[in-house]
Amino acid sequence: MSARSKTEAATVALLKDYYSGHVYAGTRGEIKELPCVVVSIASGEEMPLGSGNTVCEVTVSVQDQIDEDGTPNSTDRFDDAVDRIQDAIRYDNFDAQLSAKASDFYCIGVMGRSGPETQHDDEQPMIAEVFTMSLLIAEADL
Repeated sequence: MSARSKTEAATVALLKDYYSGHVYAGTRGEIKELPCVVVSIASGEEMPLGSGNTVCEVTVSVQDQIDEDGTPNSTDRFDDAVDRIQDAIRYDNFDAQLSAKASDFYCIGVMGRSGPETQHDDEQPMIAEVFTMSLLIAEADL
């Protein structure tokens, strides 16, 4: 399994400890229900070169449809999901918690965090709050 797959799976497992809704790995058409959280890694870079350690750029996106007329309290539901995910990824010991969710890699540290950034879909009543993290990962099988 790749560093991307391992990190996505462990991040999903960790976020499920804080958020009881749907949490998906990747952006491979797996979203079946909203609200949901999508964890994806778009890139990774070995750092330092030759070390076997990978810096993974992790995106955590909280997604929902906001339609107060059709679904009362949908804004509150979305805000609650965002708060729970933000709390989970902002803990000082996120790296240790992530490492505990995997047996085949270790998260050395969080190199950076950004977000949330709000994204709207103009064609649908969709909204997303997007968080980004840079994680330094050491694979155990190297």
